[in-house]
Order: sequence, then structure tokens, then C-alpha cells
Amino acid sequence: MLRDTNFTVDELRLTSASDLNIYGATGFNNKQLLISAAAINGFNNDGATASISADLIKLTNQGASSQLTGNGSGILSLNAREIQLGSGNYAINGFQKVNFNATQAIKGVGQLIDPVSGNSSIAAPGVLNVGGNVALNAGYFSGGNGATTSIDATGHSVTLSSPSAAPENIDYGLGVRWSVIGDSIASSARFGLPSG
Repeated sequence: MLRDTNFTVDELRLTSASDLNIYGATGFNNKQLLISAAAINGFNNDGATASISADLIKLTNQGASSQLTGNGSGILSLNAREIQLGSGNYAINGFQKVNFNATQAIKGVGQLIDPVSGNSSIAAPGVLNVGGNVALNAGYFSGGNGATTSIDATGHSVTLSSPSAAPENIDYGLGVRWSVIGDSIASSARFGLPSG
């Protein structure tokens, strides 16, 4: 449970066996942030914005089970150079709007390399369910080799956009798959999905 907290650290790992619950307006500011939870839930946030900022933000679920569903109506903004949508099923609830802002890229996690053995494997698909309107803005959208990423905002609108100028050092993975579901979808986004 987080409320009215502003962290300033190099690396922050928030791992939950269930959910990450955010109360009111909360600020995070880190170099790297990993959130592993079944859901990010917003509560008591009417008219408030929870802001999560880092150089790298990674969302994943390593086997957690959700216990609650957020009932707030505020805004959640994730701001980073790169946002990674990792493996597992996870959700964001209790926010009327969720903003993903990445100056470089929003990417699915694909091929993983074991640092000890050097062996590689493909990460399980990542499925993000959002209970509010979603705006994704990034220099480009792609993933690591073999990444499969889904965003499901059924009942809400989804907007995807990229600035007109492509960022430097673009890194498109091979065999990357994206799926986006919403009641309405508007896109001017730059996707890099080479088949390999």
C-alpha cells in the first residue's frame, strides 16, 4: 500500500503476492523501477494524479493473484525513457485514465539471456488489462525478440502516438507481436515489428 510517498532511489523493486495499491496522489522517482504484481489499484484519488517516473519502468506478474479491484477515478501517469511490458497477466484499475509516456520506447519483453549460463529463452506473453482510458506515447513501439504483448482496455478508449521524428538508436526485435483492444482505438504510433 502506497500513499503520499515520494521515493528518490537508483533502483526500486516492488514485488507483491497480490496487488500494488496506490492511495491518492503518489510520486515515484527512480532510475529503474520494477513492479511485479497482479494489479496496480487506485483508491481515494478523485481529481488526483499518481505519477511514476524512472529511466526504466518494467511491469510484470511473477505469479501473484489479485485480491482487490481499485475503485478510484484519478489519473495514473507512467513516465520513462523506456517502458517494458513483461510477462504474465496484470491489470491497472481504479484510474479513469492511464498515461504511458516513454521518450524512447514502449516494448514487450522477449528473449531472455541467463547471465550465468548464457542460455536464452523466450519470456511468456504479457497481458495488461486496463479498467480506464489509455494513452500510450512513445518514440516507437516494439519488443525484444519473440515478444508477445497484449493491452486490453475493453469498454474504454485507447490512443497510441509517436512524435514525427524517430528517436536515435532504435532497437526492433524480430518476431514481435502486439495486440490492442479497446472500444475505440486512435493511432499515429510508430511500430517496429520485423518478422525476422
